[in-house]
Amino acid sequence: KKHGIIVSREVSNSWIFNNKSHHNEGSGIMIERNSRNNVVAFNETYENKGDGLNFYESSDNISWGNIIRDNGNSGIRIRNSLNITMRNDKILKNGGFGLEVYTDPLKSQTDRDHEEDPFEQRSSFDIAGAEFTGNKNGQIKVDNTEYSRFQDIHLLYGGNGLVDGDLNMLAAEIYTAMTTSGKAIEVRPK
Repeated sequence: KKHGIIVSREVSNSWIFNNKSHHNEGSGIMIERNSRNNVVAFNETYENKGDGLNFYESSDNISWGNIIRDNGNSGIRIRNSLNITMRNDKILKNGGFGLEVYTDPLKSQTDRDHEEDPFEQRSSFDIAGAEFTGNKNGQIKVDNTEYSRFQDIHLLYGGNGLVDGDLNMLAAEIYTAMTTSGKAIEVRPK
């Protein structure tokens, strides 16, 4: 009825390995509400109505070797989460962006108790070895992040482009750096 696998409210140090999460009304895998140091690896999330994999208000998590495809919204969505590390994920043919990273004050969540579920409006990520193919809205959208690091990104079919949001002005530089083996690019706001 909602998400396939959910880790929420300070559930930390979990391993989510070798699962298939599909045809859910929400997201395939959801990590939220101050859940830290979780490893999400070698899973396949597909044909969910929401996103493939979410990190919401949960820092210091790892996504590794997942196949995230054909979901209704974005492949991986990161909101208000610092130090999200992604390695060797395949993010394919999702209805939104392949990767979407942003901050949000969550003012629309009127039922959320901000004392019980505190968060900082900050995001950062490090992605390497990922493969992006045919995500409908574009491959990567980044808005208002503190730090982004890209390395060895494989873009097989661009759809609506490689980067969007805050990174638009750096698209050519990022594309060159990401697709050059061994070279990384770091982006920090000025």
